Amino acid sequence: MSARRTLLLAVSTLAIACENGAKQGGSDDPTTDAGTHDPTTDGDSGTTEEPEVAAALEPLDVHAGTLPELAVDAVAISPLWVRDDLRLVFHRLDEDVANELAALLLDLDEPWLIDEVAFSIAHTSVEMLENTRFHPELLVDNARYIYEVDPYLNYVDLVETGEAGTDDDWSTTTVYQMDDNGDTVELELPAELYYWYVVHPRIEDESVYFIDAWRTCGSSSLECGMDPEDGDFWRPFLWELAAEQCPEDDYCPVLADFLPNEDVLWSSEGGGAGAIGAIASFMHHADDIMGRWLVFGASGERSIQPNRIYALGRGNCGEWADMTTALSRTGLIPNLNATPSSWDHTWNEFYDPLSERWVAWEPVNGWFDHAYGSHYANYTTRGDTQVTHVTDRYADTFTLEVTVVDAAGTPIDGAEVVLFSPYDDFWWYAGEAATDLDGVVSIPLVADREIALRVETAIGSFPEEDNSIRRVSTGAPAGEVDTVRITVDQEAGWFGATTVSEDTEDTVAMLTIEGASRSARSVSGSFRYAPGSFTQEVDPPALRWFLTDSTGLASFEAGDDHTVFAEGSLGEPADLPLSTVEDRVVVVVNDTGVATTVLGDWSLSLATPSGVALDTLQADFLLQPGAYHLVEVIPQ
Repeated sequence: MSARRTLLLAVSTLAIACENGAKQGGSDDPTTDAGTHDPTTDGDSGTTEEPEVAAALEPLDVHAGTLPELAVDAVAISPLWVRDDLRLVFHRLDEDVANELAALLLDLDEPWLIDEVAFSIAHTSVEMLENTRFHPELLVDNARYIYEVDPYLNYVDLVETGEAGTDDDWSTTTVYQMDDNGDTVELELPAELYYWYVVHPRIEDESVYFIDAWRTCGSSSLECGMDPEDGDFWRPFLWELAAEQCPEDDYCPVLADFLPNEDVLWSSEGGGAGAIGAIASFMHHADDIMGRWLVFGASGERSIQPNRIYALGRGNCGEWADMTTALSRTGLIPNLNATPSSWDHTWNEFYDPLSERWVAWEPVNGWFDHAYGSHYANYTTRGDTQVTHVTDRYADTFTLEVTVVDAAGTPIDGAEVVLFSPYDDFWWYAGEAATDLDGVVSIPLVADREIALRVETAIGSFPEEDNSIRRVSTGAPAGEVDTVRITVDQEAGWFGATTVSEDTEDTVAMLTIEGASRSARSVSGSFRYAPGSFTQEVDPPALRWFLTDSTGLASFEAGDDHTVFAEGSLGEPADLPLSTVEDRVVVVVNDTGVATTVLGDWSLSLATPSGVALDTLQADFLLQPGAYHLVEVIPQ
C-alpha cells in the first residue's frame, strides 16, 4: 500500500525595504508527490521515505523599514542609475515629505525632466528638503528652464542617451562647441558633471528657495525664502524675469540678451573668449545713464542669494562668485565656487571639456586661468554640501591620510574629518572630508604646512571637548604621505559576539540563501554647512546572515552575545540543513559600520532534502546602519 506525502506551503509577501519584492511559489498542487512508495511493502528496494514537512517562510520587516507606496512608484519611473540614491533619500525623509516629492515626479507631464528632478531630490540634503521654506515645485522650475534656455544657445546642445519614459535607463548631458586653434569642435560633458554643476539648484551655502529679489531681507541667515507666488528661482530670473520685473529707476540686463550671440563656449587660446567671456562682460556691463548693474564692494545688507545680490547690485568676492556660478549654470555652463583656507577670498572654476580640466577664473578682476596658488588648502562644494579638496590643482601637495577608529580599534565610517590651518592668531577652516568603510580619508594639502583637525562621528568626537581642535601634522614634502590615526573614545559595536553551534540532527528540510550587496552609501553631516548632510558612495560590503532560534534572536536584539546554528555572508550561496521547521529564523544584518546604508538583493528557498522546491522569497533590500531583516520558518 502506498504512503502519500502532503506538502503544505503558506505564501507570504516579502517586504524588505519593500519596493521590488516578489514571492514565487513551487508547485501549486498541495498533493505534489515526490515519491509515494511505502517501504513497509517493498522489501529491500532501498527507497527511504522523506519525513513529512509542512512549513512556510514568513518575512518580518519591522527592523528594516519600508518605502511609502508613492515613493516606490517614483523610484520605478526614474533612471536606473539614480534609483538607489533616490531610495535612500526617501527612506531618510519624513514620510509626508517623501510622498510630496514622489508625487512631484509622478505628476510630471514632461518625462524628459524626470532625470534632472530625480537627481536633485536624491542629492539635496535631507535637512534642506524638510525645510519649511523649501517648495518642491522649485525643482521642476529649475529643470524646465534648462530645456527652455537650450534652444537659444548656439554653443551648447542637450543630448540624451536612451529615451526618457521608454527605456529603463537614460541620462542627459551637454555637448559644447569649442574653438580649438581656430577650428570648431564638439565635445561632450561627462554626465556626472552635468547633473552636479549645471543642473543642481544649490551653489554653495545658500538655501534652495524662491526669492523676491526686490524685497529687503533682514534675516541673520542672509536669505529670506518666499512662497512660489511671491518669488522666483535664480535660473529663470537671471535669464529673463529680472528685466520684466525691473523697477523704473533701475537697470536690469538679462542673459537672454547676451548669450545667444555666442557660438563657442571657450577657446584653446584662453582669455575672455566665447560664452565664458560673455558672462564676465555681462557682469561688468553698464547702462549709459544708470551705470553698472553690479559693482564691487559690500555694505549694508549682504545676501547669499543670487536674485537678491542682483537687485542690490553690489558685493565682495563672495557675492561675485555666487553670481558667477548662478549666471554660468543659467547659461548651461558647468561652474562652481572655489575657496582657499587662511585667506579671506573666493573665486570660480568652470569646466573646460577641451582640456578636460577645471579652469580658475574671476570675472570681477577679468582673470581667466589665473594661477592663484594656495596657502594651505583649497576646496569646492557640491550642491549636497559635500566639500571636495582641490589643493592639488593649485600647489605642490603632500597627502594627509587620516584613519579614524573607535576605542576597540574598529574603523569608523562616515566620520567627518574637519581641517584647520593657522591664520594670524587663530585657526581657519580648511575643508572637510568623510571616511570610508575602512575609516580612512586621504586629503591633498600644501606641502610642508602644519594642520589641525577635529573629527565628528556618529558615536563621539575627537577631541571630546566641544569647539576644540588638535594639531596633528607639521606637514610633509611634496609627494609624500603623512599618516595620522585618531581614536574616538567610544565603541561602535551594534551587537554582541556570535557563537556557532551547528545543528547535527537529521535533516527535514533544506534552506538556501543567496544574494549580494549592490551598492552602499555612507551618510555624513556637514560641518561648514550645518545643518546639512550628504551621502558618499563607498564599496558595498558583504552583509552578514545567520540562522538562529528565538533564544538566540532575543540575545541578538538585546545586544548580547548570541548562539547561531550557521552564519555566512551574502554573495556566497549557502545550503543549510534544517533538523526542524519549528523555532528557526534567518537574520540578515547591516553591522558593517555606523554610517553606511547597504542596498542589494537576496532570496531564500525552502526545499525537501531530495530537492523538491517548496517556496522562494526574493526582494531588493535597503538596510541602514544597525538594521536587520528577519525571515521566520513557520510550521503549518
